[in-house]
Amino acid sequence: MHTLRSALIHRLAAAVAAGTTTIALFSAVVAISEPHRTELIAANAARHAIQAQAARLQVASIAAAQSAAGAATERTSR
Repeated sequence: MHTLRSALIHRLAAAVAAGTTTIALFSAVVAISEPHRTELIAANAARHAIQAQAARLQVASIAAAQSAAGAATERTSR
């Protein structure tokens, strides 16, 4: 009986140790990968901001060209 109790205690201790180790390793992986993920998110946001700025500039230049063409048409029709 004493051996059975001792074996159960050792198995329980091993299970707790394995669970604790798994959680510690998972936490370490998350801690290591999180800064990398943050950098990826920041780089992605910067890329989208650059693309949005380029699109705004393109729209502004098209609008300016249309405005100039409209003004030229207005002058020639008078």
